Amino acid sequence: MVLEAGGKGNSASWSPVQTGIAGFTRVCAYDRAGEGYSNSVPAHDTVEAMVHDLHALPDAAGIEGPYAMVGHSFGGRAIRPFANLYSGDVVGMALVDPGHEDFPARAEAALPPEEWQQYRKVTRDVFSRVQEMQGAAGLGPPGDFPLVVLSASAHIDRDGLSNDVDEKLHQVLITLHKEMAALSPNGTHVMVEDSGHGIQYDQPGVVVDAIRRVIQEARATTRSGT
Repeated sequence: MVLEAGGKGNSASWSPVQTGIAGFTRVCAYDRAGEGYSNSVPAHDTVEAMVHDLHALPDAAGIEGPYAMVGHSFGGRAIRPFANLYSGDVVGMALVDPGHEDFPARAEAALPPEEWQQYRKVTRDVFSRVQEMQGAAGLGPPGDFPLVVLSASAHIDRDGLSNDVDEKLHQVLITLHKEMAALSPNGTHVMVEDSGHGIQYDQPGVVVDAIRRVIQEARATTRSGT
């Protein structure tokens, strides 16, 4: 099991769940270039570079595949292209309140023009940076493997936006999560109650259970030869 942190996060963000996961499978968390204990490397801050770094990492560490993968927030946008590009290496995936490439277009369609402009003003720097990092990295269907998508029940509170706008945006993201899970014949969407965006902190047991489910289904599929 490979753990991919969100945004500016690092391997420490998985500490609430990593010990629990280690009880039923080998689990590896790492720091992307420029995060945590990893040095910054020029041109290694795009999703495409992250994917290639991640592909090289297990070989360098002597870790044999195949892998199940977990991504939180932006981390979900990093491991999905990994699964597209290296499909033979991935046997399962859990996405923890993941970001989605279609969110900007869906959000614009869901909000009145004045609220959309307000949102873009509040998140302009983040939006630009995420789109720049995404680049040309492919984000196709997640794959024909066990997939669990977890959605937080509570929306993100953004400075400069009303509670009503934040909730509208939250519902857009939940809809995208459901659609993402439906792309896989083995996909499941789970609403996580009493949790904000950091589900691994607010409801670590739910994250561990989701990963256990992915691992169990992946092992069953491997044993059956399908």
